[in-house]
Amino acid sequence: KSSYEMTIEEKYDRALHHKTLGTKFFQRGDIPAAFKKYSLALKYLICIHPEALISIKLLKDYQKLRSLCYLNLAACQLKYENFDHVIANCSKSLEYDQYNVKAFYRRGTANYKLGKLEQAKNDFNSGLKIQPNNSTLKQA
Repeated sequence: KSSYEMTIEEKYDRALHHKTLGTKFFQRGDIPAAFKKYSLALKYLICIHPEALISIKLLKDYQKLRSLCYLNLAACQLKYENFDHVIANCSKSLEYDQYNVKAFYRRGTANYKLGKLEQAKNDFNSGLKIQPNNSTLKQA
C-alpha cells in the first residue's frame, strides 16, 4: 500500500515502526541501517498534514515523533562527523520540540567541532536553561 493510500493513523503507525527499528539498528551499531529507517519514518511523517492531526488528537505525538526522528538522524550523522548535517537535523528537531535538550547538546557539539565556538556556547547554554543540572551540558 503506498503512503498516498494510507490513512493518517496508518502513516503515523508506519513512521513509529520505522523509528523503533532505527533505534534497534543504532543500538547494535548498524548506523547506515538506522539512518535509512529514521529517514523512512520521516517520509511517512512528511506525508501527514499536521492540521489533520488536530481532529484525531495525534498532533503532540506527531510533533514529538518528528522531533525524535530528526534528532536520531543527527546522532547517526554525528557518528560519521557530518557536522553540518548534525546542525541541520538538530535545528529541524527543535522546530518540533523547542525544549529538546539533546538537540541543543548535539548541535552544540557539532558547532564546536566546526570551530563555531559562539554558536556552540549558545546551544549549550540553551540546553542548560531547560535543564540547569544537566552534568553533560555543564562539562561542555
